[in-house]
Amino acid sequence: MNNVNDNVKENISDADNLDDLDKLDEEINEVTKIQILKYSILINFISWGIFTFFDFLDEHYIEYSGYNGIFIFVMPVIIGILYFVLRFKGIVNNVGIKKRIINFLIWILTSGVISSYISFLALGNSWIVHQNTGGWENFLNGIEYPFFGFLLIVITLVLFIISDIICLLFIGKEEKNINIYKRI
Repeated sequence: MNNVNDNVKENISDADNLDDLDKLDEEINEVTKIQILKYSILINFISWGIFTFFDFLDEHYIEYSGYNGIFIFVMPVIIGILYFVLRFKGIVNNVGIKKRIINFLIWILTSGVISSYISFLALGNSWIVHQNTGGWENFLNGIEYPFFGFLLIVITLVLFIISDIICLLFIGKEEKNINIYKRI
């Protein structure tokens, strides 16, 4: 991240006109998109690993099967909090409403939807940990679980809206007239 900031500062001193600054702004936004995508994919793998571990414990050691359900309902909250933390650290920067919406959609699609879908798919299928079969209750075998992942994304969306309002109230007033180059 420091290397990117150093390169940006060098490019700012070299930028003589407004077109160069616009190109530089686009480069910064591309770097931000890539960072958001990397963090989102990392969160997906961590969520999937934790879920698989709890699924293994549920099938072989624990009699209570609600731990996976707890994890699935907590995961959107964790994703929303991580978005809020990353936003304050400057990874999700305030470069304009259009770019903020694009970054927000990248975060939602990679973190929220994919994580929820993977978690519910893993919960209902036996390809991660062997599950007992037989009886009418195993007829669907988790086909319906991925749909719940898309419904739970509402929790994450509400947290994003709350974090955007908080950022707008506390950060937006002070940085309203500061452009991105002065914040780097």
